[in-house]
Amino acid sequence: KTWKFVAICTGSINASAPTLKGRVMIISVWQNASGRIEVKRRHQIPCDAPVYSVAPYGKQSIVYCAGNKLYMRRLNNDTHPKKLEEIAEFRLRSPAVQITVNEPYINCSCASDSLCIIKFEEGKVPNNIILSNSECSDEIARNGFSHYSPLENFFIVSDKQYRIAGLWQPPGKRNTGSLTTIFDTEVTSSVSRLRGGSLRPPWRANKPRPGVVLPDKDIIGSGVDGSIFQLTLLNIDALRLLRYIQGIYSAQTESYRYHYPPRAVAMENTRLRADVDGDTLFSVVNLGDKWLREAVENEESESPVGRGGVSFGEMVENLLGPGGDAVTRALDYVKCLLEGVVL
Repeated sequence: KTWKFVAICTGSINASAPTLKGRVMIISVWQNASGRIEVKRRHQIPCDAPVYSVAPYGKQSIVYCAGNKLYMRRLNNDTHPKKLEEIAEFRLRSPAVQITVNEPYINCSCASDSLCIIKFEEGKVPNNIILSNSECSDEIARNGFSHYSPLENFFIVSDKQYRIAGLWQPPGKRNTGSLTTIFDTEVTSSVSRLRGGSLRPPWRANKPRPGVVLPDKDIIGSGVDGSIFQLTLLNIDALRLLRYIQGIYSAQTESYRYHYPPRAVAMENTRLRADVDGDTLFSVVNLGDKWLREAVENEESESPVGRGGVSFGEMVENLLGPGGDAVTRALDYVKCLLEGVVL
């Protein structure tokens, strides 16, 4: 996709006075006849506070956060040619450090209030100012850092306390404006950005992955310390099987720790801890078929019905269907989930 304009948000400190200022600049970039890259400033919006984030809204509008206020401006060539008119504003409890748009919703990761979803509506009277209403927000006041929406009404959010959570926006009107927390887990670094993409090798891109909510897409998180996290959304059957394998590994080894970065998280709300440590599963793969078979036999000799009243074989069949050796199929499934391109 080719973009004609680039929006830049800035913040600065006046050396002569302890005041914070900011601005939004709209620039255009092109290659001239001689092959040189040229940059021209098209618009500048001075602000009385640092501008933390900016995003396009539709084809003629932008939305940005200066200080604790969210502003919308629209390019109206009929009344003021080539000028961005301010048409709405909304006061937030804390600055929005990231903004994404899914019209008519504005999704804001706020510095002290996690995810806040704002809805912009046109007035019923022609040319009336746009009205802004707070639709819903996270039920926990996190120090918001980033968010990403892989599914409709579902958000992955990160905060500055090393946590990643899944939030669901229930459809329709409700008595409470809180988003529902589906899962909440911890990683080893604060994730500053969340994005969608595929980390699978091209030659394995079409290989099926049962139990994966988005088979063709992974969630990629970039940590502030330079680390990269790969997250995979799972259904409840995949979660139960992988948590079982992780549990018997932790019970038979002393090297397991509870704060490794998770590689998979579950989409269903469950009393089980809804994350799985991919590094632990990789250790199980390295130990091989023989180790896993003996570990499962030892576990089931102590508890024949398995954890949660479901045996290992039943968990494998619920996820992968009937047929074949359960241990071999489970180990092949774990290998399939952990396949990825080294960044």
